[in-house]
Amino acid sequence: MEPTELVTGYIYGVADKGKFLHSWVECGKEGKEIVMDYTMNVGMKKDGYYFLMHAEPIARISDKDVKEDIRRFGHFFDFSNYTQYLLFRDETIRQLEEKEKELAR
Repeated sequence: MEPTELVTGYIYGVADKGKFLHSWVECGKEGKEIVMDYTMNVGMKKDGYYFLMHAEPIARISDKDVKEDIRRFGHFFDFSNYTQYLLFRDETIRQLEEKEKELAR
């Protein structure tokens, strides 16, 4: 299995008149790139998803980073507040690392 990423970006609504913030999962298997979008109840080839939804990614987080972040900082941060995490992962982790250092003093 190839790397899996949690992607957040914009997709477009009906008739491309409005876009909205959305997250989906991208993964690969046997050289094929697939998108799993649980909100839309869709699993399809990545290029088809991007074409139909006019997807514009703005943030990507690898599955390994998500697991490591929860392992390291699950006691500091409520990962169920996923919007902040998905959009501002790097900044959030930096702040959590600073907090961890403060508590270690």
